[in-house]
Amino acid sequence: MDQSSLVVMIALSLLAGATVTLSTRMSQGTSNGVVLAIVSMASGLLLIGLGMLHGALNAIVIFAAMLAGADISMLDLLKWFAIVIPFNMLGGLLLITLPRVVRTYRVLRAVRQGTVSLEDLEAQAK
Repeated sequence: MDQSSLVVMIALSLLAGATVTLSTRMSQGTSNGVVLAIVSMASGLLLIGLGMLHGALNAIVIFAAMLAGADISMLDLLKWFAIVIPFNMLGGLLLITLPRVVRTYRVLRAVRQGTVSLEDLEAQAK
């Protein structure tokens, strides 16, 4: 919970949100167990190894520290959540989801205008 500055805290929260969103997208895109394990391990390593701030993951550690007697008040925890959670969501939405929405919009517009067909898109995907 002790970060050097608010800017660092925001950046680590944005990165954590983007990392978890990307790993979720990659996990949903595969049915291979080995690939799923690699994605899970890589995202966990990035989150923990780089000290990113993810609300759900770090909350477990914070609650454990509070139970162990750390000097963390509920107000401190709520302030931390008030910063981390919104920026986790923004990181996932802005860095991962928004580019996909823009790409999908362009493809749908091309299909509606008739410049590309769904069959062509399916053939390209194979």
